[in-house]
Amino acid sequence: MRLSCCAALLLCLGVPASAGRDEGDARLTVESPARREAAPAPPPAAPAPAPPAAPAKRQRAPRWEEDESFKRELLTLRARAWFTIGSVDTRISKVIDQDILIGETEERGSNGLMMVYSAELAPIRWLSGEFQYGEDTHKGSYSDRYWVHSPQSSLLIDTANGATWRYPDHEADLAFAADARSRRDWVAGTIYARIIDLRPWRVDDPVWHETLDVAAGYERFRQYSNLTHLSVTVNQGKYFSPALSPGPIAGFDSGYSAVWSGPHIGFRNEIAVPGGFSFDSLFLWSPFMSYRGEGYDNMGGMYWYPLRDSGPNYVDTAKGTAVHFQLGLRWDWRMLRVEAGYQRFYFYSRTGSRTFSAADGSIPNMQLDFATAEIAGAYAGASVRF
Repeated sequence: MRLSCCAALLLCLGVPASAGRDEGDARLTVESPARREAAPAPPPAAPAPAPPAAPAKRQRAPRWEEDESFKRELLTLRARAWFTIGSVDTRISKVIDQDILIGETEERGSNGLMMVYSAELAPIRWLSGEFQYGEDTHKGSYSDRYWVHSPQSSLLIDTANGATWRYPDHEADLAFAADARSRRDWVAGTIYARIIDLRPWRVDDPVWHETLDVAAGYERFRQYSNLTHLSVTVNQGKYFSPALSPGPIAGFDSGYSAVWSGPHIGFRNEIAVPGGFSFDSLFLWSPFMSYRGEGYDNMGGMYWYPLRDSGPNYVDTAKGTAVHFQLGLRWDWRMLRVEAGYQRFYFYSRTGSRTFSAADGSIPNMQLDFATAEIAGAYAGASVRF
């Protein structure tokens, strides 16, 4: 009843009877979020541990043929100027009476500038092939001596003028001199196989580097000399052509061609040092060389036999040996290499024969004691490497 009176009073004041309940509900509604916000938040979840890293794969050490520092150029083009001093010499002889020996020695001087060109191709790291060609033309001198040698004989000999004389141990009886205009060329092909490629001082420093190649190949050296302006320089008148007077001989125009050919073997060594410099050496040797010399004497061989007019009217043949060596200093800058050094070629024959073509059709022979050819001198040049 009391509640009803209160409700009636509220209605009279214009307040809805449900206002109290609504405020209570509102308090409950506002307080519930506050209590939830005051509650501590749950701790964040810990990150999952990372899986263990896989062990790094061990790198295989490169073999020497895969190492960049051991790589070589595919193609090398080279040119050199060779300042040469040389000669081509021959000597013939025959025994005329027991130990009495007569003979002739010819020397053809050949000093000049030979240009040598080469190309070397290395398709693989341990094998390369090189082709070389050189030639030059120049003026030189020619000398010719006729001599008698008899160390034991005491015989006397009657010469054409009736004089007699005792054989000396060795004496030049007749000598000539002439002008020589010569042309020579040299061609060679060589295969190099690399057998040593190392750094003997510091393994981790590619600047110090040494290589050794073995070589095998074939070569030919040829010199042709045209001889003019012959003159008699000595004539003792004892045995050879006593009627010849000292002085020039008109109409002389002869020539001689000397050719050496055969295989060679050897080795090539190069040592690189800091600063782009390197030292190189080359040695080639051949005991299997062949020598052939062809001569033409347009005077008809007035000193030995009357010879036919067409050439060649005498031929020399023999087997021989060749020895070549080269020492040089090089400097590299990118693709360019400059070089200088010393080089020598030497050819020497064993005993052979000289065959004459006589005017009467006969073919007389004399012994070829030796034939030699020598070229030596300093060189300078450059090469480009690809």
